[in-house]
Amino acid sequence: MNGAEGGVPDADQVLSQEDIGTLLDGRTTALKSGDEDECLAPFAGKAKETQRKLFRNLRKVPFAEAKYKVILQTGDGTNEYGSDVKLALDVAFVHQVEGVDVHPVSEWYRWTVERQSEAAEPRITEVGGSPSACGSASAVYYPAPWDIYDDMYVKRQPHTVTIAAKKNAADASRFAPIIEQGAKTDLELWESKGPSVANTPKGFLVVLEPDRKTYAKLYNSAGEDIGWDAERYGGEKDELEFGGARIKMDASSGRFTSPSWQCDVADISRHEVAHALVQPDRDVVCTLGVRGSRISFRPVDVSNEPDAVAANDW
Repeated sequence: MNGAEGGVPDADQVLSQEDIGTLLDGRTTALKSGDEDECLAPFAGKAKETQRKLFRNLRKVPFAEAKYKVILQTGDGTNEYGSDVKLALDVAFVHQVEGVDVHPVSEWYRWTVERQSEAAEPRITEVGGSPSACGSASAVYYPAPWDIYDDMYVKRQPHTVTIAAKKNAADASRFAPIIEQGAKTDLELWESKGPSVANTPKGFLVVLEPDRKTYAKLYNSAGEDIGWDAERYGGEKDELEFGGARIKMDASSGRFTSPSWQCDVADISRHEVAHALVQPDRDVVCTLGVRGSRISFRPVDVSNEPDAVAANDW
């Protein structure tokens, strides 16, 4: 973690590195166990309610790993002038969707943490997306569907995880089997005819969103492909690798609403899955692949971190 230069030792700090570590570890443990009250305990005001929705949405996703890790700290945790302490923390939600991501990937948040005195408990008073990651606002991959939706529909199938707002569950449940079949067909063709490429995904996370404004907000990618070329979090330069793919589809488009919607959804599904399949073989491969939109993630090095959240029941 990068703290402010010239800070004082932890013993003189109202908010120490140990305090911050406890905040993050506590949220990771509570997410794993499903303890909503414990997870929300340090959040205050509006942040508590937004995090309640986030917690409930995340519990529906089949994560192989999920944890919180501080990337950057602004402020040193001291109350030099006798006032309460406020820190800005850029926090990575490091996660790996089971059967989808070939490496852990990340979404970047900014938490505002306050503490009135050493006797008071730290409080997280604001949560949003980090202003940038690796010099790019689009590389924070915020907001994800679990940040946007008040309640989330999740359909897990052998080769796909389909997500939509709960209010659109009826339509999403019609489209999900067709998307799954498209993924299955593409994967079978790739395995029989395609090249052998490291980190080729075996599954895909697909977000269906009919509202164009909401669609554009997802992953902060508008309708464009995005990629990111950056260091691993361990701080050492390393060869970049594909981490995983997200596919978002505009469910208000004619492909989803025409009389021939079954054929059209099958066609666009195969098209977008094909893009995600070839992403690891591109010259710049370390990207969370959004297109159609498709996004590709770079991996996160968590080899030296504590046990992460195991896949949960949802």
